[in-house]
Amino acid sequence: MQTLAKIIILTGIFPLILLDKSMVEHQNTMNADGDTLFQRYCSPCHSLDFTIIGPKLKGISKNRDRVWLKSFIKNGMQLVKENDSSAVAIFNKFNKVEHPDFSNEISDGEIDKIIFYME
Repeated sequence: MQTLAKIIILTGIFPLILLDKSMVEHQNTMNADGDTLFQRYCSPCHSLDFTIIGPKLKGISKNRDRVWLKSFIKNGMQLVKENDSSAVAIFNKFNKVEHPDFSNEISDGEIDKIIFYME
C-alpha cells in the first residue's frame, strides 16, 4: 500500500482526482444556480426546449457569442435601439415584444450561470 501511495504522489494522479471532483462540484453548483436564476428571470418568457413568448434557449451559446448574449440578457432593448442586426431580427421575429431591462438586477456572474445552464 505504501508503494501505491508513493506512485500516486510521484505521478500526481491524486491531485488530478481531486481537481476532477472539484470541477464537477463547481459545474453542479453553476448548473443549480443557473437553473434558479433562469426560473426567476427567464422562464416567464422562455423555455430551454420550446418557444413561449421568446425563443427556446437550450444551446443558445452555440449560435451566439457570450459577450453578445450577456449584453442582450442585461438589456436587449438597448441593442435594438443601437440597431444591432441580431437583436433587431429577434425583436421583429417575436412580435416586437420588448426584452426586460435587467441591467440593474442581474450581475455578470449571475448571467454567466444562466448561460452555463442554457448550454
